[in-house]
Amino acid sequence: MRKLAAVVIALVAVAGCSDDSGEPRLSKDRWIEQADEICEQEKSEQGELDVPDADPFDETLTSAQLTQIADYLRASLEIQDRATGRLDTLGLPDDDADDIEDVLEYREDGKRAVEASIDAARAADAEQFSVNYREAVTEYGKASESARKFGLRECGQP
Repeated sequence: MRKLAAVVIALVAVAGCSDDSGEPRLSKDRWIEQADEICEQEKSEQGELDVPDADPFDETLTSAQLTQIADYLRASLEIQDRATGRLDTLGLPDDDADDIEDVLEYREDGKRAVEASIDAARAADAEQFSVNYREAVTEYGKASESARKFGLRECGQP
């Protein structure tokens, strides 16, 4: 279902980067440009995944549907992790690094909630899956909003 694809792409669109290693930092504008290129590639990879025909917000999901969603979410997180690795090489921008660190915290909270969703789905616990998945959507939504405020375009959009 396209609804799941849109939600998952929104969830993983905001990927992270690590602390500065002492290397010269990119200007904020250049950092945004490079980060958005990475996020555009990430979205492209996400678009290649087969989307389960199930509504992730349906609390009556079957065990088979939950398994399909868990597999899809796991593949999505693998794509996110690869993008995060590429973003790590950018370091933090020279301006407003604290704002990006806020985005990263929300993103990390969202990722943890997705991982908990996957665990609940694998345990065929539709109710807990729904709770965890809604938390993931909320946290990634906060990350996207913060990313847009920072100036990111691709990384802040579904």
